[in-house]
Amino acid sequence: LELNPFNIKVAIIEPGAIKTEFGNVMYQPMIDRSKGGAYEPYVEKFASNSDVEASGSDPSVISNVVIKAVESSNPKRRYVAGAMARPLMFIRGWLGDAVYDAMMLRFIK
Repeated sequence: LELNPFNIKVAIIEPGAIKTEFGNVMYQPMIDRSKGGAYEPYVEKFASNSDVEASGSDPSVISNVVIKAVESSNPKRRYVAGAMARPLMFIRGWLGDAVYDAMMLRFIK
């Protein structure tokens, strides 16, 4: 909204699970930094669910959506793409943030 006076169109890309090397780069430093802290049990559980990334979509799914949004003269305000993105947005939209948050917490408890 704040960019509207400048004729700048904004689109949100809501990615689902995407096959990347993010987990390989992020998990170990995150585990190391959380040792002995309040977040240690959550981080360990989060890292143990790293196989979600392996079952994700190819990164080209997101790059194709970005290209579609950029090339559109009238882009959508929100694009949803990638593995599990639509079901997660459905849950959040229809069942609310509390249900969505509870579901996400199950992955780290």
